Amino acid sequence: NLPLFLLQADGSVMLANGIIQACLDPLGRMVSLSLLRPKREAVPEGCQANQFVIFDDVPLYWDAWDVMDYHLETRKPITHLLKPLEISTPGGLRGSVSFSLQLSKSSILTQEVILDAGSPYISFQTQVDWNEAHKFLKVEFPAKVRSPNATYEIQFGHLQRPTHWNTSWDWARFE
Repeated sequence: NLPLFLLQADGSVMLANGIIQACLDPLGRMVSLSLLRPKREAVPEGCQANQFVIFDDVPLYWDAWDVMDYHLETRKPITHLLKPLEISTPGGLRGSVSFSLQLSKSSILTQEVILDAGSPYISFQTQVDWNEAHKFLKVEFPAKVRSPNATYEIQFGHLQRPTHWNTSWDWARFE
């Protein structure tokens, strides 16, 4: 099935291709992502996937790669829309929608959300003009999944961590 992109009156966009269906709110956050057969929703109710957040990065000792757990208390969601959602490619074998967010006075994020015909997933092409010091950017994708462990990709492989913080060892793996 070919991708279908529908711009709603409130500025949100519905995208579907017969396999999956998603809805992006006016800020580009995914409020729904569902597999059509069987009907299964991936985004928990009341949450948004593709939510960009900025954290303060003020390490105790070293500047590079020394993230402290208290950075989690400085979470600031990005909610300043610079360029509203726009259907860049209306359909055919590929459809896409793009938007831009103002991260700060000097940093901008532009993202293209892509859905291909017959694809069971959505692609994100993100470009960031980053002009910050002692800050870092994350994107959140809460998922409606229950598992005791999660596997994370890193530069040269992957690692597995628990999804809970029951012990001090679990807590030490916050990042």
